[in-house]
Formats: sequence, C-alpha cells, structure tokens
Amino acid sequence: MAVRRWRHEPPTITVVGPHRILTKATPLRTRPLFKLAAAGLVVGLLAAACGDDTTESPSSSPTASETVAAKDGPPITVGSFNFGESRILAEIYAQTLEANGYTVQRSLDLGTREEILPEIGSGNIDLLPEYISSALIVGFGQDPALDITEGAAALATAFADAHGAVVLDPAPGEDANAFVTTEEFATANGLTTIGDLAGVDAVTFQGPPECESRDTCFAGLTGTYGLTNVTFELVGEGSVRVENLKQGNADVILLFTTQAVLAVEDFVVLEDDMGIFGVENIIPVISGEVADAHGQQLQDVLNEVSALITTEALIEMNRRVDVDLEDAADVAADFLAANA
Repeated sequence: MAVRRWRHEPPTITVVGPHRILTKATPLRTRPLFKLAAAGLVVGLLAAACGDDTTESPSSSPTASETVAAKDGPPITVGSFNFGESRILAEIYAQTLEANGYTVQRSLDLGTREEILPEIGSGNIDLLPEYISSALIVGFGQDPALDITEGAAALATAFADAHGAVVLDPAPGEDANAFVTTEEFATANGLTTIGDLAGVDAVTFQGPPECESRDTCFAGLTGTYGLTNVTFELVGEGSVRVENLKQGNADVILLFTTQAVLAVEDFVVLEDDMGIFGVENIIPVISGEVADAHGQQLQDVLNEVSALITTEALIEMNRRVDVDLEDAADVAADFLAANA
C-alpha cells in the first residue's frame, strides 16, 4: 500500500511551547520493540506467527488467519500535537504497535488541535493521543466534561459523527490546563481560585497564540469568568513564561498540570472554580478505516497500554524530556520496558 502523504507540507516555523507548537514533522524512526504487560496478547501474536492456532479455540482468541490479516493490513500513521508530552504518548502507542507486529509510520509535531483533527479519517492520521475536554471544546464546540465516562462517551459520538473515527478507552492519567502565579502574588492578593483574580486591579496573563481565543484559556477568563482586568500577552515558549513569572514580568501564566516545573518552583495553581477545564484524561482516537481493517485486536492492544499511563508517569516522563532534554522516543521506550 502506498505511503500516505499530507496534502501540504506542515509548517516549518518553530514556536516552542507546551501543547501548542508549529513545527515540521519529525522523520520516521524505527524504535526498539517492547512487549506489553499482559502476556496473553503477545503470546497469541507469536503463536499465530508460527502458524500454531491449536492451543486456543476461535471463540476465545483470534485465529491464525485473523492475526495474519491484521499484520498485513494497512500501515498505521501515528500523529502527535506539537508539544513534548504528545510526542511521548505518540511514541508509546507507536512502539507498542510495532511490538505487536503492526506496520507503523510516524507523523509527529504536526501543529495544534485545530489543524490536526480534520486530518483524522482523511488518510493522513490514523491514531492520535487526545485529551477528553480539550477535544470536546476545541474540536467540537462542546462543554468540558466533568466526568471521565460521560466525557469519553460524548467524544466517541462526536468523532464518529464528524470523522468516522473510533475513540478508545481513556487512560487513568490526565494533563489539564493550569493558571499559575507565584506564591508572593497569590498571598499579596488573596488568591486561591481563578475567580479571585476579579479583586486584582490589573493582571497580565501570558500564554501561547491559540490561548487567546480558547474557552479553556484566556477566552474563558473574559467569557466564563467575566474578567475585564486581565490583559493577554502572547508568549509561546513555556520556559520563557516561567521565567517571566519569576521575574515579575507576568502575573499569571498558562502551564499544564503534568509539567515538572510545578514541583520545583514556589508556584500556586489557581483553582478552576467555574469549571472551564474539565477532565483531561489521555484518550486515543483511531480512524475508522484502520479500526475496520485491523479489528478488535488492535483496540485491545491500545487499551492495554493506555491503562498503564498514569498522571505520575506523565510527570516523570515530561521531566525527562523538558528538564533533562532527553528524546521523547527514548523516554517512551523506557516506560514500556519498565512496564513489560
């Protein structure tokens, strides 16, 4: 089957910053293979590869011919947004699929959610790690989900209707937006919640470009919270926002709850007392074409590895990529090896 191509080349300008970067796609790479924790699925694959389909009945596991068909199906293009955690997650899923005999292509660092979601189901992206409420709000104009099960169900319906895509099981780990200030600024102004910002004379808020128009970001401050005393400043680089906050050049900045910097700095995460963020558990989305071609076995493999992704694991992997500057693919490989 011919390798799928983007209709146009992704942008080559790099504006580095968590969750929202414009950068060109990384080249395809071949990664080490790692088995999943549950041996049954892997053993089934190995047995099928050897042509031994006599150990289990067809009713309890795929037959040899079904397993071979899955391996011989179309390649699976794994995409990611343009920030470190998304690359890590894409590598976790890509390497897991490779370990289980699937042909994988990578198309990473593609851009923002607004740019990428239309490509699911178009033949350009087959698998994308998503976040429940961000996908509902930005992708489909819905309200944030306050419950994981209800949010996953709403997202499944939205993706099926709009893109013919399939939403899989959510991971236990989540990564939400966080409005962050210094302990000094919070104490001086009596801040514990986002709503408390209404009592401050003037607030400088810094975030990446798309933050200004998103209801989960600055637009939520002016819309849902009704704040008229907050000024938006565009700063795409997360580390620059952090430094500006420390130096007093910003009062509040956008960060993300799995960023390691929150554990090492004297920062205060303001409580979202009006619920503009919602649950943000990681949740993989696959194209309908790939779901049909590879069957339930593919979904089982992906759901199994999703169950391993905790918030604590995300924080540690992000630390290694963002602070120690390790490669996302290597960090993902170590995560899979530790959970084998």
